[in-house]
Amino acid sequence: HIPLHAFTAPKAGSGKSLLADAIAMMGTGHSAAVLALSDDQGEMNKSITAILLQGDAVVNLDNIERGECLSGREIAKALTQEVYSGRILGASKTANLASTCMWLATGNQLQVSGDMTRRVIPCEIDPECERPDEREFERDLYEWIPANRPALVVAALTVLRAYIVAGSPKVGIKPLGGFTDWSALVRSALVWLGEVD
Repeated sequence: HIPLHAFTAPKAGSGKSLLADAIAMMGTGHSAAVLALSDDQGEMNKSITAILLQGDAVVNLDNIERGECLSGREIAKALTQEVYSGRILGASKTANLASTCMWLATGNQLQVSGDMTRRVIPCEIDPECERPDEREFERDLYEWIPANRPALVVAALTVLRAYIVAGSPKVGIKPLGGFTDWSALVRSALVWLGEVD
């Protein structure tokens, strides 16, 4: 299990969905599956069940509206339970599904509430300009990442391998409850490399 990674920005067009897609493209070769957040937990249960049945590896709760909080028991369950029990859309059956996908969320001035606060790694993007959607970049990540994906995957796996070969040394961080395996490998490897926790 890994915590949900949430991307927020002060205004639209800052690159939140692009960042989510970049992560998905590196990991899977294609953009993230998109799911809308709903306050109706019964609907969320059916939507999450459908996503897990499809086998999507990366899911983005995209464009959470300003004032709408990232919360809810169904998302919390999907993040921390090994097996997610959900109702199949259009049927009166339930399914028990392995909950193994990576969850992302995007929104302007995104807020996290309730028990979700311990399940989320926040990331704030500040483009420091008036019209971030008008910025121009040297490369198009939707083309560059697929073209360079093998090297990116090798680099990521090399980091993890180097950390393991070094004996997985303690790096002085406290475990992240509910995500101890992820914290002990991915988070610790990055801190071991000198990255900010």
